[in-house]
Amino acid sequence: MYLIPKPNEKFSEIELNNLKSVLEQAKVTFATVDKDLTELNAISLMKPLEGNLPLLYEVGMPLFAKGYLQEEIDRRKDQIMELEEELMDTDKNSFKGQNLESWIAYLKDEIKELEKKLNYHLRNQWVVKKILDIVKNFNEENQVLMHFTPKKFIPGLKKIFDDLDIPVEIIDITKQILSPIQIMN
Repeated sequence: MYLIPKPNEKFSEIELNNLKSVLEQAKVTFATVDKDLTELNAISLMKPLEGNLPLLYEVGMPLFAKGYLQEEIDRRKDQIMELEEELMDTDKNSFKGQNLESWIAYLKDEIKELEKKLNYHLRNQWVVKKILDIVKNFNEENQVLMHFTPKKFIPGLKKIFDDLDIPVEIIDITKQILSPIQIMN
């Protein structure tokens, strides 16, 4: 498994050449692109790689999977709005005002935690699940695949793959690749 950190932009000439080199050396079975990379999709990858690219899939977390956590986030945001309205009519130095400010701060912290859980932990689990679902479609014993994703998701994805005993190599295609790519079996 090769994880390719990629900002949401088109490939430079160096990146394309490095990517072609990796694809040739590693004999990649298929590649996946994170749906969060709106500029980098299946079509934008196929044309510049001119046949060097294996089968390509887009993967991401389905909307229904966000449901419960997104509801919790929205509910807390609504509570914050109500509390902020009440705070506007309250002396901020009073016990009630300080209490409202504390409650608002607490809810904002909860929202951050829920968003982190949704946008990193749960999201990464879904991406890995989708990739493994694709792997099942191939009969080959050893498969080499490549996943393009925003850099911020690399640590979480790598940890999940490591926990599943799936070897992972992170390749920075923005730099000249001088050494041969390790072939993973």
